[in-house]
Amino acid sequence: MKKMCYAEEDYSFLLFLFTIFINIFCIFYVVSELSTSKQDLYSYIGILCILFIIDIFYCMILYKNTIKNRIKYAKIKKEGTKYQGIITSFNYDSYTNWYMDTATKEYFAYTLNIAYGDNSIFKTPIIAFNPINDLGSKECDIYVYNSQVYATGFKKRKIGENIIWDENDESVRKATRRKKIYFEQNKEGIIIAGVFICAVVGIVIYQIISNFFIK
Repeated sequence: MKKMCYAEEDYSFLLFLFTIFINIFCIFYVVSELSTSKQDLYSYIGILCILFIIDIFYCMILYKNTIKNRIKYAKIKKEGTKYQGIITSFNYDSYTNWYMDTATKEYFAYTLNIAYGDNSIFKTPIIAFNPINDLGSKECDIYVYNSQVYATGFKKRKIGENIIWDENDESVRKATRRKKIYFEQNKEGIIIAGVFICAVVGIVIYQIISNFFIK
């Protein structure tokens, strides 16, 4: 589920979950090996220590900026002045991610324009959700601390609710067309990725059950 926040304070939950999953699998494997053989205990402990050190280093690199931004925004929210914000419009810019794709694909970065206070308008940093499909209300919270502004409290659209934007708006129609085109171009990859993830999870669960529950 997408988090209703800025992209710079978000993190990939699936990637984090996958990392934890791999660690748990390694621990179960080591325990299983030690229970069925007389392998050297210290060699396994060494392998686990190396794994944990790599994980810590990986998390520090991956989530360093996210943690810093969360601390910064938490301070603004705690010490700043709160206003009622009204989302007036959204913007999006297209870009290509050469690091993620071998072929160029079009991605979109969304920002919001929010009115608050005495005719003030705040343009957010890039957000971590699609404002057309995910927003359930134009109301949000604005916190102002010194010259820093932070928007939060975005409400997620519930299943079955209509979008909050005019469906005849050209930006909405363009984004809807883009979503259909993206799915058509990538549906095979989406299906393969889903099958692969289910297969990996199934294999790991089978190994755990076989080693610990089936004698």
